Amino acid sequence: MTKKTKGRRYGLGEYELPSDDKYSMWAARADFLRTIDDIEPRVAISLFEKAFDLFVGLAWTKFPNAMPEPLRKWRDKESNFSFTEALFEAIKPVLERTYPNFSQTQIRIELLKGFEDYKVDEIREVFPNWRTLKKEPQAKELCKVIRDWSKDWNLNEDWCHDFALTTLCVWLQDKWKRFDKSDLYLRSAVPEMLGDKLWDESIDSWILSGKRGQIFHKIIENTVKTEMFEFNFKGIEFSRLHWNPLNRKKAEWKRETSGEFQAFLETKRIEGVTISIGTLTRFREHLKKYLIGIEKAADEAGLEKTPCRWAKQHFVWAVYFQVLEYSMPKLEIKYLTSRATLSVGINTTLDLIKLKRRPDLPGGVPKGARLLSRRRTVRN
Repeated sequence: MTKKTKGRRYGLGEYELPSDDKYSMWAARADFLRTIDDIEPRVAISLFEKAFDLFVGLAWTKFPNAMPEPLRKWRDKESNFSFTEALFEAIKPVLERTYPNFSQTQIRIELLKGFEDYKVDEIREVFPNWRTLKKEPQAKELCKVIRDWSKDWNLNEDWCHDFALTTLCVWLQDKWKRFDKSDLYLRSAVPEMLGDKLWDESIDSWILSGKRGQIFHKIIENTVKTEMFEFNFKGIEFSRLHWNPLNRKKAEWKRETSGEFQAFLETKRIEGVTISIGTLTRFREHLKKYLIGIEKAADEAGLEKTPCRWAKQHFVWAVYFQVLEYSMPKLEIKYLTSRATLSVGINTTLDLIKLKRRPDLPGGVPKGARLLSRRRTVRN
């Protein structure tokens, strides 16, 4: 049986604007990539092995001051300069003289030291997204490698390419996130990918000039018509900031409001104020009616409920099916779960993150079997 994670939703608030680039979708994608990291580290490692050196060469063309002196003459000689393993081996004697007593790993770290002077945001300004990278003439080989990598793992969507590019930016700037292959994670890009979107939606939902802010104020005008949530009953007057469904979850705001009101009543009792019987019940009724009104106005404004967080197991099933190409029969055996339940979990997850489901394995594959892959052996 498929389960939702009780009371938890993706997204900043209870509602969001319909969009193909909404924060909730990216948050779910981040969970998917974290699950990939946990199950199959080779996904991140293969991105590093195939694309990182090419990305370094491209980054040096944009940040020439980051290039160490021993490589500058090679840049001048090479018409299509790229930092590859072959080039590294070719100039290794020069590098060893320049960096005596350094191991190969230490030399490579030293070569990239210049990028530590830049912030990740500065590097991402030059390489903001996949769409921009595709237009870069010098990035053709890198783009092909990233496409091939994504096809190898059934991650061939532009948003996956965006995550891959941002991951390369993070690895370039932070040596500790690429110091050893055991340190390589796709999740390294999550703070960068989600930070901007979270900030943009949060600010936009409050300010009057923002699209979300305008919708929120329209919701208030169409419901309570006051600047604060207010409750008045037999001499008890309580108010607090409105619930903005675009940046707060309903359960969270309701819990905080109820807690504040009970603390408010306790303070009044200490001050000697008589609290009428039924005050708390009346407050709960008023709060319930208020929340229903806000939700109704949000629906009428064309907002959508943010998606629920389904059980983590759904992401696990989706990774094994989509990325590691486990057959449905093999998943049934592994998780002792019906195919119908597995299909719902996998399809729900892939729909949520907008990742096209890979084709099913061809007929005739025996139960528990998996097609041999040219790229890897999957761990059970």
